[in-house]
Amino acid sequence: MADLMIVRSKIGDYVKSKNMQMGSDTYDALSVRVQSDIDSAIRRCSDNGRKTLKPYDL
Repeated sequence: MADLMIVRSKIGDYVKSKNMQMGSDTYDALSVRVQSDIDSAIRRCSDNGRKTLKPYDL
């Protein structure tokens, strides 16, 4: 895994607030998912002739 695309402490705090725990390898998996979603949004944006990502691209 290269750089994390998420803030571990924020994710961890949120999960803890729901009375759950998170395995350390879950952060990497979540980061991969976020990067994939961003890549898909970039493709959609580009396919529509834009250079600015919008919420609906996600």
